[in-house]
Amino acid sequence: MNPIGPVIPESPAWRLVGSMATAQLVSWGTLTYSFSLLVIPMEAELGWSRTALNGALSLGSLLAAWSEVGSLPAFYLIWERGQSYDAVLWVVVAGGVLSLAGFRFAVSSRHP
Repeated sequence: MNPIGPVIPESPAWRLVGSMATAQLVSWGTLTYSFSLLVIPMEAELGWSRTALNGALSLGSLLAAWSEVGSLPAFYLIWERGQSYDAVLWVVVAGGVLSLAGFRFAVSSRHP
């Protein structure tokens, strides 16, 4: 046994996983920490309070997490039927409908 810990095999798949994990860490960190720099100009421009802006960020983060949970039915659909065109088509159509609904909500709730 290795005294430091388990040895990760040197395969292209593990390198891809490591690269994707690093990209996620950097992108989420950039998004989270840059928001604290932008909240004061956004408060002045939009007229919203800091509490409302931070609440909107928290709600958006929760919805992003929920969308990950919501992708499980798509995963099972593709897993059961294989990577067929109809399964992928249903996933793309469902994603498009949800995107349009979100866009419609964002446009209808714009603050003057």
